[in-house]
Amino acid sequence: MGKRSVSRKYLLQDILLVGLIFCLFAVFSYTDLLSFFNWKLYDLLVAKNRSAIEHRDNVVFVCIDQNSIDYYAENGTGWPWSRDFYAGLVRYLADCEAKAIVFDIIYSEEDTNGRSNDDDFAEAIEESGKTYLVIAGRGDYIAESSYDNAAWLIEDTEPFRKFENLPIFNSLLLPLRKLSQGARKLGLANIDPENDGIHRRYPLVSKIGDNLVPSLGFAVVQGVLDKETLKLNVLDRIKNKMFADSEGKFLINWYGEGGVGRGGEDTNGVFNYYSYYGVLYSAYMEEMGKTPLLPRETFKDKIVIVGSNAPGLLDLKSTPFTHMTMYPGMEIHGTAIENMLSGDFIYKVPYWILVLGMAAITIVLFAIHKYLRNLRAFIVLYVALIVCELALAYFFLSHYSQWISSADLLGTTTFVFAGLVISGYFNETKEKRVLRSHFGRYVNETVLKDILDNPTSVNFNGRTINATIMATDIAGFTSISEQLPPNEVVARLNDYLSEVSETLIDNGAFINKYIGDAILALYGAFEEPEHKKKGCLAALNAQKIIHKKIEQAESENKIPFVTRIGLTTGEMTLGNIGSARKIEYTVIRDIVIKTQIFY
Repeated sequence: MGKRSVSRKYLLQDILLVGLIFCLFAVFSYTDLLSFFNWKLYDLLVAKNRSAIEHRDNVVFVCIDQNSIDYYAENGTGWPWSRDFYAGLVRYLADCEAKAIVFDIIYSEEDTNGRSNDDDFAEAIEESGKTYLVIAGRGDYIAESSYDNAAWLIEDTEPFRKFENLPIFNSLLLPLRKLSQGARKLGLANIDPENDGIHRRYPLVSKIGDNLVPSLGFAVVQGVLDKETLKLNVLDRIKNKMFADSEGKFLINWYGEGGVGRGGEDTNGVFNYYSYYGVLYSAYMEEMGKTPLLPRETFKDKIVIVGSNAPGLLDLKSTPFTHMTMYPGMEIHGTAIENMLSGDFIYKVPYWILVLGMAAITIVLFAIHKYLRNLRAFIVLYVALIVCELALAYFFLSHYSQWISSADLLGTTTFVFAGLVISGYFNETKEKRVLRSHFGRYVNETVLKDILDNPTSVNFNGRTINATIMATDIAGFTSISEQLPPNEVVARLNDYLSEVSETLIDNGAFINKYIGDAILALYGAFEEPEHKKKGCLAALNAQKIIHKKIEQAESENKIPFVTRIGLTTGEMTLGNIGSARKIEYTVIRDIVIKTQIFY
């Protein structure tokens, strides 16, 4: 097989290899098999992008924190608190003209301190006209009380029909009926994490039987935005497949490190956190005619979310910032609300663009690998591509709020790179085995090493070289061979050719062929320098061996092999010459014929 055929075979093998890798990762990307690695890269880039906190003012938090629990416990009110605590809070926040009062607490059981407290809380909720309560979806079937559920149903389901894999719950954990009847809206508290336990997406709606139920965040946004703004900020965006996935969830656009310890007094946080005790104490000071700890403007036109960030109440969630601090569940709701109010969303780059990027990477790596043919340079290129892909993903996330599934790109790059390197190694090894089998017995180790280090010096399809050719011939060999038995002729000729050939090879010859008793040797066939000098030295050394052989034959009364040697330097053609059945790597041109004529 000619070198061109071999190269074409290797080329086709590599095309099939990189094509298979590309198709494999295209399938991986489509089926989201690399989601774990994509999410980890996403967390890394989000944390980097939001290393500087962006403060937001639409949402504030009133926290049932450990200080509030401890304070009231010391004053005789243990946990759980009486519902009149919440009634007082609702009335105070309503008086402060809060835009919405959102409880991230499910009041599903009656107050152990008496029904009158529930009645007081229910009255406060109804009077405010802006209080939102949470419900929880459950997987088990439980018979629910049959009462008006308009507060938690989505009436216009048309915008959400495209969501084919919405979260489905079999039943609901509801607040007391007396509480929910006066609520502005009810919303689901359920915000399930990804498989690795990290919260990154937020649901718009979920299914209860045949009904659609809003998440707590979406319920609040429905309540505080007018229809036109709601349509512009959320509903119209649902048409974009890259906004929300088939589960009706969108990527939360975090504004920086939040969670426990952030947003309090004298701290830097995305949202402002206020202690439950501090708010109630401010209400008490106002009643007493004193200056409150917190001015009323603190809550004016704000969405106030009431929830827990006390570690003992177990409402702490993992987010991309978990390595810094844990998030209370209410801050995840708050962040999603802020996203929907301001239209701050992160969109996924379309699948077809991702596939085009993967195809471009595959083609670039393949083309440069074939062009460079240098492993070190190829490794540098690979590292540069990885860095560029990460930088590109970060740039799109930070400047355009677009998320590229980086693991798909990095995986394609890595496996195409590794595949080409491994394929190249085996192809090169195989090529070297072929070269060693062709030339291992006909050149010395130095020349063989040069050939293996530079395989391009061998071109089986033919090339013009400037080299020195040597031809040896035993004078009168025909008449000598007729005087001797065949076995002696063969034995003596093989002994003679072996010793002379070894001498020539030791001096850098490529033994091209044996023509009966003649040797055809080349110097400089593989671009070796000083081929003229090597040819002359080889001839002199060969003469020494031949003289010894003559003396040995004469001492044994045998006919000596007197050898003639011819040397010529010039241009000749070297390549595979022959037929489909028999072929050899040899030289042709007039200079070869002239060198073999000694008469």
